Amino acid sequence: MPSPRLLVLLLSLAGAGCAPIPHAATTMPAISGSLTSAGAPVVGREVWAAQGTDDLPCGQPWVKATTDQNGRFTLPRQTEWRLIYAPSFTSSKLIKLCVSTAGQARLIFRVGFIPTTPQAIELACDLETPASRQTHGGLCRMDGMTGSGA
Repeated sequence: MPSPRLLVLLLSLAGAGCAPIPHAATTMPAISGSLTSAGAPVVGREVWAAQGTDDLPCGQPWVKATTDQNGRFTLPRQTEWRLIYAPSFTSSKLIKLCVSTAGQARLIFRVGFIPTTPQAIELACDLETPASRQTHGGLCRMDGMTGSGA
């Protein structure tokens, strides 16, 4: 027979909709996209994702990619190991996508995912996007989102 403390813990978790199921949770979707300037591909430019608050436009790089000859980049999906599965609660992480332009870090996209993080998103980013057409805190348009990776 399990100890009373263990039983109380398990019943509390079950009552909260949680279960002790080890799993890999998506903390950042795979982010793919194109980087252009006035419609022309931007080649060989470093693009990175950073986590954090709105205090800094671009924080420390979490994961990086370099644009190819077509201006395309892909940042791989990031996961973390979790012991408890809680479908009713998922922590939101603010993800910032940045690029280096003229030696300066420039925020091109910002988004937080609640209540679940998708598996992948597709972006179209143009460095010459006028401020009046900027969405999601930056220069990228979200062209697609797939899956859920609670």
